[in-house]
Amino acid sequence: MLKLISEGLKRRGHEVFTMINSKLSVLVPNFNHIKIEKPMEFIEFLQFLEKTVNDFNIDYVFPIAPDAELAEIISFCHSHEIKTVGSEPDAIRNTADKWKTYRILNKKRLLQPRTFLLKNRDYHSIDFIDLPVVVKSRYGIGCENLFLLDSESKFFNTIKNMNMGDMIIQEFIDGIHASVILFSDGKKSKAVSLNKQYIKLSGNGSGYFGCRVPLEVEYSIKKRAFLLAENAVNYIGGLKGCIGVDIVIKRQKPYIIEINPRVTTSMIALEMATDLNISNATLNAFFGVLPEIREFRKEVELKISESGIISFNDS
Repeated sequence: MLKLISEGLKRRGHEVFTMINSKLSVLVPNFNHIKIEKPMEFIEFLQFLEKTVNDFNIDYVFPIAPDAELAEIISFCHSHEIKTVGSEPDAIRNTADKWKTYRILNKKRLLQPRTFLLKNRDYHSIDFIDLPVVVKSRYGIGCENLFLLDSESKFFNTIKNMNMGDMIIQEFIDGIHASVILFSDGKKSKAVSLNKQYIKLSGNGSGYFGCRVPLEVEYSIKKRAFLLAENAVNYIGGLKGCIGVDIVIKRQKPYIIEINPRVTTSMIALEMATDLNISNATLNAFFGVLPEIREFRKEVELKISESGIISFNDS
């Protein structure tokens, strides 16, 4: 994702500096690297970031990761008058918190799996829903600490043995795992792509193994998925740039699972499948200009092996 953003900005004539661990700089050659040579405490990193912005006369900072600190990085930049390309901190916090996301969208009656919050593993406090259920961390990313549980014994054993703070329990929607890619200026959004996601759910842990762009479905289903995702992003408010909304499609109905307020791997495949420069479109959306929907030149499949190796197939 760092390479996607850096190369896209460079193609548009921007001078790009990457701040990256020195051992990883070989992954994005031909850029001005500001190498991080040693581990830093978070506050030390923020101070280093501020010094770098001043030393190199940086116009904008484009934070990509890590997820857990994204809102704090942007908040720090705002408080130190450093311009950023990214969502508002509160919007990032609202989408990082799966329970907050659910409650905001539930008030707007957007279609989601029935969801419960389990605090401090107090499973006696919940109104149990039909099995199977999906259990995941309230603040987890990707498929980490995500379990599909089909019996009460598995459910109780997982709750007892997992040490991940507050948990989310969701109705299991057995359908097609998909995502919608959108661009947003913080108030309005435009969906541009519906994608297939390769996700394996199990009681022993789950995994994300890539995507296919685009996902071919009936136009009516795509239209419903686009409208649902746009409404979700608009209702959250403050989401800017390129945004991903994970959904599940069951019997032609899309259900919102979660919102990613940042660049995701499916956006790599989208750029390969169209002539859309994701970085430039993100920058334009941040300044209020949303992209037109592009024609797909080909279908692109991105696969991630269990060892983390990424491969591409196109047709």
